[in-house]
Amino acid sequence: MRTILAFALAALLPAAAGAQLRDPERRPSLGSGADTNDANAYYQRGMDLIQRFPGQAADAFYWAGRLNPAPAESQYARGVALWRVRAGLLGDQLKGLRLREREQAEVRYMDSLLYSALQRNPLVNQQVTAWMYESLPGEWSKSWETRARLAYTNGRFADAVRMYARALESRRDRIRVHYDRALAFLAMERPDSALAELTGLLDEMRRQDVKQLVSLYESKAMFEYAVGSVLVKMKRYDEAREAFGRALAEDLSLGVVHGALGDVARVLGDTAAALREYEQGIELSPRDALIRFRYGALLLGAGRPADAEAQYRALIETEPYWALAYLNLGLAYEHQRNAAGAAQAYEDFLKRAPRTGLEQQVAYVTRKLAALKR
Repeated sequence: MRTILAFALAALLPAAAGAQLRDPERRPSLGSGADTNDANAYYQRGMDLIQRFPGQAADAFYWAGRLNPAPAESQYARGVALWRVRAGLLGDQLKGLRLREREQAEVRYMDSLLYSALQRNPLVNQQVTAWMYESLPGEWSKSWETRARLAYTNGRFADAVRMYARALESRRDRIRVHYDRALAFLAMERPDSALAELTGLLDEMRRQDVKQLVSLYESKAMFEYAVGSVLVKMKRYDEAREAFGRALAEDLSLGVVHGALGDVARVLGDTAAALREYEQGIELSPRDALIRFRYGALLLGAGRPADAEAQYRALIETEPYWALAYLNLGLAYEHQRNAAGAAQAYEDFLKRAPRTGLEQQVAYVTRKLAALKR
């Protein structure tokens, strides 16, 4: 019986994968007149393709993530699309069959995409997950959990919440159900109810003395991180800071949690603490574009433009297509009275800026460029 299951993260480090899993060098076609700088356009293209052409969808999601690496949805969707391409491998994985070395590398690669997205945002919308399982043989299970996940996938969040409640009554292993119900509550913009589910989940893990399930993602550290993220949405910053602290007590290697603590400190006006947390986050996760972007912005605001410049130059080395990185690099140059550097950065920004979404920034940079050239 085909059923919606929690994906098993067999390994959590990226590995060399088969040729079909390599990053696409060229941007997929979006059609005549489309904006090839628009991350949203590529994401929507991926959603249009995922059912019939999941490989092409994965390429579109890849470019959505390169053009704007801040949201986690693109990377999560890419992992789902690649799993759909390898539905047979997914079936073997779920059955616990022994895999060849190349297949194990593919599993590690695809699971690393899902894990990285969830690490970036443990509350990422997961409606797309059903496409991983839709092409497997058999029929959908009639369990309350499966019916709830299908309702969530189709945007019937209130039905999903109700069905997950029935699943909680009938299942012994309720931790994943609590988490999925929290996601449905968040989709309904009910963070208080989502917080209650996550708190109940952690209470159950402590009661069962569960240290870790099938992955680092389903661990106390990551669920505490999720609790803190919900509390931030509710602007309960002191409690969020405590939750993030508990997450780090469980796993000191989570650089993203230091980034989250930096965000809270910045909101509370504690610049010194924010700089310290961002720096620690970068040390642990040097390729995390979002932490480096915010760290650079705070350095710029703190009157340290040379340090900000260094952060944005490092960011552009790993994310050369993200328009906003060039905008802030230009600001860092301007604060150092480097007109030539600022002009070049601003021109690079305009080449990469989408037609919609950054209109105010484009207008500002256009004016600044004119002034710099004069």
